[in-house]
Amino acid sequence: MATEVLMPKLGLTMTEGTIEEWKYKEGDAVKKGDILFSVATDKLTNDVECEEDGTLLKILLPEGETAPCKSVIAWIGQPGEAIPDASGAAAPAAAAPAALPCRCAGRSLCRGSCRRPHGPCGPSRRCLRAGDSLRQEAGEGKGL
Repeated sequence: MATEVLMPKLGLTMTEGTIEEWKYKEGDAVKKGDILFSVATDKLTNDVECEEDGTLLKILLPEGETAPCKSVIAWIGQPGEAIPDASGAAAPAAAAPAALPCRCAGRSLCRGSCRRPHGPCGPSRRCLRAGDSLRQEAGEGKGL
């Protein structure tokens, strides 16, 4: 089965990347560990290695074009293998998980794991979802 080549996310703030150069052409054999392409971001240019052996079946994002992180930019597989969604354009990868309801909306100190626009919630200000409760655990403190 053909395998997707995704636009990598090389940093926390990276949202998209531009293909600087494909090191192989469609139909070329590639091996795991070979440099497949170079991607440029607003901060750096990085070489990306191939993650499996096979043939570069289809390049969906040509050199100089930009695509969001985690979008499909090429396919690797066996020669003659069918390519799912060979539309010729970079296809977005699986949808991001849905945001969880949060009761701390708008608080500036929110630091933990919720996915709300105000930022994630921290252990001191956890998101309270249905069924969650707050309770103090018994324990010894060191004091100040």
